[in-house]
Amino acid sequence: MESLLSHPVVQQIREVFADYPIYLVGGAVRDHLRTGEVTNVDWDFATPCVPDKVDDLLFEKGHYSFPIGEKYGTLSVLLKTSDDPIKYENAEITTFRTETYQLTRHPDVQFISDLETDLSRRDFTINAMAIDLKTGQLIDLYDGKKDLAARTIKAVGEPRDRFKEDPLRMLRMYRFAMQLQFNIEAKTAIAAVEKARSIFSVSPERWKMEMDKILVSFEYVPFRTARIFQDMFAKGAVGSLILPEVTMLADTKQKGWYHQGVDVLSHSLKVVSLLPKKRTIRWAGLLHDIGKPATHLYDVNNNLSHFYGHEEVGKLMVAGIARRLRFSNAMSEMIQTLVRYHMNPSHIAHGDWTKNALRKLIRRVEPYEKELLMLTKADMESHEGCRMEDVVAIDEMVEALPEIYAEEEKLFVLPNGLGNIIMKEFGLKPGPRVGELIDKIEEAILDEELPTKPTAEEAMKWLREEDNE
Repeated sequence: MESLLSHPVVQQIREVFADYPIYLVGGAVRDHLRTGEVTNVDWDFATPCVPDKVDDLLFEKGHYSFPIGEKYGTLSVLLKTSDDPIKYENAEITTFRTETYQLTRHPDVQFISDLETDLSRRDFTINAMAIDLKTGQLIDLYDGKKDLAARTIKAVGEPRDRFKEDPLRMLRMYRFAMQLQFNIEAKTAIAAVEKARSIFSVSPERWKMEMDKILVSFEYVPFRTARIFQDMFAKGAVGSLILPEVTMLADTKQKGWYHQGVDVLSHSLKVVSLLPKKRTIRWAGLLHDIGKPATHLYDVNNNLSHFYGHEEVGKLMVAGIARRLRFSNAMSEMIQTLVRYHMNPSHIAHGDWTKNALRKLIRRVEPYEKELLMLTKADMESHEGCRMEDVVAIDEMVEALPEIYAEEEKLFVLPNGLGNIIMKEFGLKPGPRVGELIDKIEEAILDEELPTKPTAEEAMKWLREEDNE
């Protein structure tokens, strides 16, 4: 405990609250008891002092604070812990509070003076411990330390009440279980299923924020993290209500030598774990095969699964998910692009791939070509039947990107006003057909049927000849 209590952040807080009670709470206590380390700590403190008093105490010692949950009494703090004038440590300080719920999920908050009541409203026992910074004493009213040792996630008090107070806690429960590789106590797990429908009282933005954290931290551990994720998305569980498309993946078995009978959800989780810990590409990993249940055809004679067109269907499904979970336009566009084209690099990789084929692909997916190659490689490597020569081909494509970028000016230099020229030549009005003809010209350039800088006359001549064939 000494390494935690001697940390500069704790020392500064102790100095600020020299004459007032102050406690370290939450994840900092949990993770130090679990690992004995003080790294990547989210510093959360609790005090009976009201927010205005906390603000005054901090200001007197040269620290800065601002409210981030004014109603809930939480201040975000920038602590000076060194002589560096621009270096600060982040922390949060919250006034003890109790919450009562009427007919809405939004509570009536009252500031209180006792720690016991404050801890009783917390979500799980492993998060309901506190350290008195005056004495260094661990305050553990709900056997959180015992549950840590038993590697168990257990709600504080009655789990139905905790989930009723904030249904997002059900997603947090699964996240903690996956991150820590803990089991979920039976009564808590049952209550989460019973209260699953209450998740609809939480905004989709909050669903997404919690799913972001789950995906970014996810690591595939058979019979541990994978099982917990699958439990979260079992029929009737909270995951199945916010993303029913993912639940359907577990029921889709992939027959054949390449897939080895693995269901699509298990496969997708392996893909996620092989990708960089960045939310957008990990969302793409989870959703890349989302179109497979709708396109599944089973060849009985050959014991083989086919999923023709699952990329196109998947893109449409991602668009719906993005609207429902309020993805940003940029995030939605990137995931849709990666899902739509995630098979293309593997098609190119079969046999002797060419830079020209890679150029075509870049043109279709830019600026997401690097992420696409990452996704395809992870997709390949997650399969038991993966051919290593295909993986090598993907690595070669990645290595070839700088050379292709250097030649970028050669890719597409189209005549000025090409759209208007096409409309005049073929008597068209503005619309999709004009775009299709421009795409044809671009394809012709890549196929070296036209020069890299064709004139309008050359482009129109090629289109007329193509149209006549």
